[in-house]
Amino acid sequence: MSSVSLPMSMSGKSTDPFIVEAPFNEQGDCILQCPDRTQFKVYRIILSLSSPFFRDMFSLPQGMSTKQTSSLSSSLSDEADIPVIDVSEDPKTLHTLLSLLYPTDVPAINCYDLATSLVEACDKYSIELGRLRASPSLRNLMVKPALLKEHGLRAYALAWRLGLEDEAKTASRYLHGVDIKDRQIIADLNRRSGTISALLALWDLRLRREEALDVLVDSIPLRQWVCLPHGGLDVEDKMSYENEGNFRARARLLRHVTHLALQEPYPLCKDIRSFIGLQRVICGYCPGVPTAEVAPASASLANVIERYPQTISGYVVHSAAFLS
Repeated sequence: MSSVSLPMSMSGKSTDPFIVEAPFNEQGDCILQCPDRTQFKVYRIILSLSSPFFRDMFSLPQGMSTKQTSSLSSSLSDEADIPVIDVSEDPKTLHTLLSLLYPTDVPAINCYDLATSLVEACDKYSIELGRLRASPSLRNLMVKPALLKEHGLRAYALAWRLGLEDEAKTASRYLHGVDIKDRQIIADLNRRSGTISALLALWDLRLRREEALDVLVDSIPLRQWVCLPHGGLDVEDKMSYENEGNFRARARLLRHVTHLALQEPYPLCKDIRSFIGLQRVICGYCPGVPTAEVAPASASLANVIERYPQTISGYVVHSAAFLS
């Protein structure tokens, strides 16, 4: 039979109840109690084998209400005369965490908030991250394009925390437009990943991309195609200083629009004109790139893009090994 808890919202109104299911509503020799008073019956031996934190705590005398150094408290359960241990995790996080420790099916980890809470709980209780790292639902969560577009930074940080190098590389593709100079973003990334190495890897990727961008832009024969008289300046002589200044301005514009085009996680150039908005760079009045030159120029740019840095380099595993 399932145990039902009625948690309260911030406004004091009841929210959807969390139902504690087997094996955590049946038998145990201690109870873990969430802030909303949802209770999970567990066996101390299972917690002790999985967590040095709980092993040390259970080695202390039990039976009297006492406050542990970790801000957890023990008291006696009125109904069964077994210890009730208050924990700070919400019911969903605690249920999933306990499922990782027990020989039972693990609920789907279907959002980054839950995944992050689980990692923080594992760190708090000194629980090895191996089974969480192997969760199929978590691995699937971290490679969904729609979620990566919306939560790329969270996925990237989580992958670093768990030592999932392939997932970290995939997530880094979705961070090309993120301002990694922003202090709030830096603080959030460091907190979620547990290491400054995640930020340094992104900085390394940015530097490699900037260097490669110069090479890529230089491969585009802008001087052959650009129309200087229609450049928005009052230019009469194509060889004048003003003309050359106009060309440099258009070269800067070419670099800018190419940079924006390459922020896509998987940039694909089928037509150089549409890929970087080349007509805007060359001229708004003239035909632009000669038709005969479109296909070879597009193919050449596509080859350069294939070699363009898109992901971080691999030092994720070493960092995670240190963390766990």
